[in-house]
Parts: sequence; structure tokens; C-alpha cells
Amino acid sequence: KNLEHIVSTLLRNNYPIELIFNTINARLKILFHIDTIQQKESSDEIKRDCTSWFVLPYVPKISDEFKRISKTFNTKLAFTSLNKLNSLIKGHKNVLPREKRKNVVYKISCKSCDASYVGQTKRKLKTRLAEHRNHMNRNSNNQSVITEHRIEFDHDFDWENVAILDEERSLNKRLISEYINENADLRALLDENPVQSISELARELNVDRTTVIKCLHIQRNYKAFRYKVIFL
Repeated sequence: KNLEHIVSTLLRNNYPIELIFNTINARLKILFHIDTIQQKESSDEIKRDCTSWFVLPYVPKISDEFKRISKTFNTKLAFTSLNKLNSLIKGHKNVLPREKRKNVVYKISCKSCDASYVGQTKRKLKTRLAEHRNHMNRNSNNQSVITEHRIEFDHDFDWENVAILDEERSLNKRLISEYINENADLRALLDENPVQSISELARELNVDRTTVIKCLHIQRNYKAFRYKVIFL
């Protein structure tokens, strides 16, 4: 109605009709342009508010394809490097050599058969191993398991590849670990009947079942098919 009034007024005042409509058309174009800009700015603002950000490791070609696809879902991606400097340069602690470690449960294997000896010590491992070897060289009526095996079968033990099974400062926990690791029947029983095995362990060590349960938690290692003792 406003436009009709304007056009009628201008025509009554002898304005050319072509000039009138050209002027009105130019004005409408300006108004439509301003309105379009405002709508776009409002839409962009809404999109910015709804945009989701994801951080992914950068992999050449694959990450670029992800970035292209993400634009269709109003999602933006930020990439991080897989090879960061702090993963390449680290202040490693000096790991003690095996023979200098203390408070360990260890296993010495026979070089010629499946026999092995499992023991524990709070001192350096090399000190305890030296005692084993010295004991074999002494003429003593109190022979150790290692000495008896060597005399009976003429086998030697692998002193260079002694395995550390557990490391624990508590004597009670080392004793429990030692007992479990040296008793294959008990390890098999742990798989079949944990309650019975804990009772047997408590009886052999002359402690109550609660003490055993508090001292250890037994977890199956499926890759190696053996029990790993994890102390609480």
C-alpha cells in the first residue's frame, strides 16, 4: 500500500513512470542486500555456536580426507602430531642391572632340563647367587636343592639368565610369591579353585586366610598362560 501511494503521488506530480520504477527498484535492491547480509551474519553466528571440534592425530592423506568430510557435518577438526618432542626426548631413570636389584623373588633354571629353583632375598641378587654357588663348592651335609640336582643328574644351572619373578619389600609378600611360583600344583589349583588354594596357602605358611587375601591378588596372564602375582 505504501508503494502504491508513493507511485500515485509521483504520477500526479508529472514524474516519468520509468524514473519512478527505476528508483524504486534500486532502493529495493539495496534493502534486499542489507537484509541478506544480516541474515547471513545471524546464520553464521548460529553455526559457530553449534560447531563441534575434534582433535585427531595427523596422518598424511587420511587426515585430509577426514577434514573434507567433516565440513558437511558442521564439524571442525584440529590435528595433533603423533611424534611429539617429549616422546622422543625423555629423562629416563637409570634402571638397576638385574644383579643389583633387592627384595626380589627369583628363579634359576637348569640348562639341561625343566628343573628350576625359586627363592627370595632382601639383599642384592648377585649376593644371594654368590651364596648358592659357594654352597655347591663346599663339602656340607646340608645340601641345597640346587646342589642335590647337580650331583644327582650332573646338570648345571643357568646363572647368567636368572629371572626376577617379583619385587616386593615386604617379607611376607615375598614368601607368598615364592611359595606360589615354586608350586606348580598350587598354580594349577588357583585356576580351578581359588578358595581352596588360598586355604592351602594359608595352612602351609601358618597364617590365616584373611592375611593371604590381603597380601596378594592373583591375575591370569592369558598370553603367557601363567599366573602373575600382583601385590596390593
